[in-house]
Amino acid sequence: MRSFLNKLKTVLLLVGLILGAYFYAGWTDDRAVISAAPKEQVRAADGDSFQIGSRKLRMKGIDAPEYRQTCKTAGGQDWDCGKAAQGRLIGLLAEPGLSCEADAADKYGRALAICKTAATPDLAAALVAAGMATSNEFYGMRDYPHEEDSAQKAKRGIWQGEFMPPKEWRDANRRKRRPKPPS
Repeated sequence: MRSFLNKLKTVLLLVGLILGAYFYAGWTDDRAVISAAPKEQVRAADGDSFQIGSRKLRMKGIDAPEYRQTCKTAGGQDWDCGKAAQGRLIGLLAEPGLSCEADAADKYGRALAICKTAATPDLAAALVAAGMATSNEFYGMRDYPHEEDSAQKAKRGIWQGEFMPPKEWRDANRRKRRPKPPS
């Protein structure tokens, strides 16, 4: 009986390993690598969303001020933090060797991607470290905690004064939809 149980355990372990490998391969196959070809147009919509040609992408793990969003300096003056975040992203996207790996899409159909260039190994981390984006937080865990803490401590970018978190700003500034005219 003991021999039978040992064989059963071995078979179940092998089946588990095979199924695990199968599902792992399925996860990795869903990842798409998106690279900017030479002369292909790359445009930033704001500090965390951009296009490579016709493909729309959003940086995974961060939230940057919206293009029209303003923040306060340490002295209380308004500054265009949304435009500054977009400008920082434009600079990073212009570096040679832009490549993104996407494994999901957001509710707007944009590929959620982790992007790098030859000079910058993680564009999202660079944006957070510069104070041009916040790190997403889920269940108390942040995607870029060290970069955000460093930017906040050094008062870089949005951390130099007061700002409304981008999600709150979007919620407060949603364009009101006009009702459809009667048909």
